[in-house]
Amino acid sequence: MTIRDRRADHARSARSRRRRGLALAVALMATGGASNAYGRSVRLHVFDAVALGDYDVQLNGSLVASPTASPQASLVVLLSASAGDRVVVRQTGVTPFVPDAPAALAATGSSDGCVHLAWDTPAPTQYVNAYRVYARPDGSAAITDSLEIDVARVVSAGSRSMFTWCGLPSGTWRLAMRARNGFDLWSAPSNEVVATVTGNDPQPPPPPASVTLSEPTPGCLRAAWVAPGDPTITGYRAYFGRAARAWTDSIDAGGATEATRCGLGGGRWFVAVRSYAAGGRLGTASSPRAIDLAGVDVEPPAFTVVRPADGATGVALDADVELRVSDAGAGVDSATIRVTIDGSPAVVHAVRSGDGWYVQALPAAPLPAASRVSVVATASDRASPPNAGSRAWSFTTGAAGSGDAAPPEVALAVPAAGARLRTSQSLRVRVRDAGSGVDLGRLVMRVDGALVAPIVSGDASDVLLDWRPAGGWTAGSRVRVEVDACDVAGNCAAPFAARVDVESAAMAALAEGAIVPDGYWAGDPTRPLEIRDLPAGWAVAIYDVTGVAVRRFRNRGATPVDWTWDFRNDAGRRVVRGVYLVRVLDEVGGVRRRGRFVVQNDG
Repeated sequence: MTIRDRRADHARSARSRRRRGLALAVALMATGGASNAYGRSVRLHVFDAVALGDYDVQLNGSLVASPTASPQASLVVLLSASAGDRVVVRQTGVTPFVPDAPAALAATGSSDGCVHLAWDTPAPTQYVNAYRVYARPDGSAAITDSLEIDVARVVSAGSRSMFTWCGLPSGTWRLAMRARNGFDLWSAPSNEVVATVTGNDPQPPPPPASVTLSEPTPGCLRAAWVAPGDPTITGYRAYFGRAARAWTDSIDAGGATEATRCGLGGGRWFVAVRSYAAGGRLGTASSPRAIDLAGVDVEPPAFTVVRPADGATGVALDADVELRVSDAGAGVDSATIRVTIDGSPAVVHAVRSGDGWYVQALPAAPLPAASRVSVVATASDRASPPNAGSRAWSFTTGAAGSGDAAPPEVALAVPAAGARLRTSQSLRVRVRDAGSGVDLGRLVMRVDGALVAPIVSGDASDVLLDWRPAGGWTAGSRVRVEVDACDVAGNCAAPFAARVDVESAAMAALAEGAIVPDGYWAGDPTRPLEIRDLPAGWAVAIYDVTGVAVRRFRNRGATPVDWTWDFRNDAGRRVVRGVYLVRVLDEVGGVRRRGRFVVQNDG
């Protein structure tokens, strides 16, 4: 199993523990002296904690420690307790951190192709589990060799750690290293050192031939090559990186003629392979080969706090918790979104917001006055296996509620005032609340007296409700829409109701992207040029008779739109009178509609 494979297993194990919840087994053990009944020091040992999780330990209701669990998921706290004392251990979150860069790196070259490295041993609280060493020839800006080292291969001698890297070609080398911790985060580079290596084979083995690259499964890069047939060759090393000859990872393939590195992100990757002879003496590298990987999603969802902000003070007792969760890879699995407030599950409402989800979490009970409140949000993405992420923060409440006495504002957004609803269009109602925010769980929408389940988007300050029947609206009909809305503070708006007319059958028969009016028409404000139901990604281009484009528009939204030409060019100036050619283009530039329009005057 490769180092990266072991790290992936560790990450999956940690995610599994987080998904099934925290089951704490607590043991109190005397560290010496008489019975605990007399207040002797005891050791609190928590088993099956969340690896590297943050915890609060309370003794009889008072906070006595805020430790972090080890990478092995154990937690040990020394405290003074007596018989009958009550100890509470509560997880407050998992706070990833970047480890410190290796300090005081030193290097000494040898006459047998090796360099001896030494650096300060990191503190145990850094949770360092691996290192990566980088080498570049003196005078070159590009890294030409790298090696990942598991801590099991590092020799510790008191305050210093040591490792010997062999197989470097003779010459003067500049070296630096980075550390990786249990969060799979890499430190900044250490100080750079210089070492001169001699004694390597002056006639290195030839490089492998015919290096080929493939992606047998998403995120796995397989390199295969043909052995050059030199009897001095004892093995091969494959190098991987985002840029040619700037390698950030390598695999010792031994005598095999292929190597596979998994867990790689999408995009372009480069690979080269070097032969080595007895003693690890490396030959020249093969020519770099490139491949574009589909990649694997290894990033968990990202969390953005909306309110209350981390560290906020004076927060109202009737406040909710709001955040956004997004994932640029497989997307967020909204069913996995969970929020706890002071350790208790909150009522969660998640609605679409841009490329992610807006989350509103309502406490199970009113927030306590003048208290520090801890929030932990968790979610997984839709990757296989899923990547789980979390975010923890806290705020302090004030002594009273919000004082919000204004109810939400409800208004019809689509169709616009005086317009008719298209048969394929969604009816949209907008609900706004600038105070405590709309309570998403209390929104109710009825159409023609029947309850409907609209698509909800936006956030608590500005909510959009969209709905249309599966087969579209009946042409020429009249629709009644009603909405009930309240805010988090408990203020409810007056019942909203509106009647909407649906377009006629003749207008509904127009194809998507239709030009209205179709044919020669005089350009005046009472009869403008309109492009109806322009699909997402489609564009409009208007040219003068010489073929020069005067106005362009592309629908960059997610739903069809109606677009009206105001007789102005791209610079905002009124066009001169004359004949103009209209083209409606699809998302790949194909012409779908053609029309002509006459502007009779200069405005």
